[in-house]
Amino acid sequence: MNKIIFTFLFLIGTHYTIGAQKRFDFTLISENIVRDYIVSVPTGVAPAEGWPLVIMCHGTGGQGDKFYEISKWKELGQMKNFISVFPSALRYCIIEDSVPTITTKWNCKDIPEILCPNQNIKDDVLFISSMIDSLIKNFPNINTQKIYFSGFSNGSCFGSKLSIELNKKIAAYAGCGGFMGLEDTLQVVEPLPMWIVLGTDDPKFTVPYQVRELPFNDSILILLRGPIMRYLHSLGLENQYQKIEYPNSITYIYNTPLSTIQKSEFRFTIVKGMTHQYPNGDNFPVVAAEIFYDFFDDYCRISTGIEKQDIAKITLYPNPSSNIIQCNGSEENDQIFTITVYDLNANIIFQTQEKISKLVLEKEKIGTGLFFVELVSANRYISKKIIFK
Repeated sequence: MNKIIFTFLFLIGTHYTIGAQKRFDFTLISENIVRDYIVSVPTGVAPAEGWPLVIMCHGTGGQGDKFYEISKWKELGQMKNFISVFPSALRYCIIEDSVPTITTKWNCKDIPEILCPNQNIKDDVLFISSMIDSLIKNFPNINTQKIYFSGFSNGSCFGSKLSIELNKKIAAYAGCGGFMGLEDTLQVVEPLPMWIVLGTDDPKFTVPYQVRELPFNDSILILLRGPIMRYLHSLGLENQYQKIEYPNSITYIYNTPLSTIQKSEFRFTIVKGMTHQYPNGDNFPVVAAEIFYDFFDDYCRISTGIEKQDIAKITLYPNPSSNIIQCNGSEENDQIFTITVYDLNANIIFQTQEKISKLVLEKEKIGTGLFFVELVSANRYISKKIIFK
């Protein structure tokens, strides 16, 4: 369905100078709703290649102004000479513990399931995409190959979704305290490095997993296998990692591609003793902004020349299905693929090697529900979702 996009930037907005950075408060209209965001611009001259841009998304109940103040991104931007941006989510009525609550929330994951009746949820990916376009227009010295994204909690869930859907605009993503939602798992069109950091004492994870603290060892990969595999599916990576250990953190780096085309990277870090927070040096003796920017600074967006139309040439149909699902692909894709079907916990349910034209997935062999399908050949990696009713 085509969307009519109304975007209007109020250029004569509020301008502050706080310390060294310059603060600009902007609004734009997306889907007939006024959206706001704060821009922090360092003093001095833009780098010769243009300013890098970092977008920071708050968590549930927060707003851009809060993370402008506490995240340390604006201070780092002044030091490292990049622009930082702090958008705000919309307020919705959601049901928490059977009680209606009005709070800010980014559109990702399970938000449709927790909304109060008669809520009109908006497209936050559309908002951020329009915001980036407006920033590039009004700050022409932005380096469009160095646009990065970070998020916390619900903002990290949304940031993962957005970075994959907008990965032709986003060069790298890093977030704390939130994983990509199952419903948001898609295949990237171009390479995208992503990094998720989690604390062992984060109640958003210890409570649902019914543990006092998350394991600070390799068993964390078993406990969180499902969420981690979502990133590997989306980025086209093997479930193989290198490990970097320190006394208070363990980082797992996945960068082995499933095909010769994909060259993405996923990092997962577990931090000992950290709760549900975006560490800023005051709430925890680590500054996430500094660590993440070092990660960002190693990457700029590089086009592979792969277009969405190329990926779309392979279609699984009918989907959803109550019986069988077949595969329809172009002639150049009719080669031998290894086809693997995973359940929601990333367990292998079915695997075969077959030409696309002969592939048939049967409900009798796979079961009922939502599944991931990977199709891998010598030079292709394709990830799809299927539903058997």
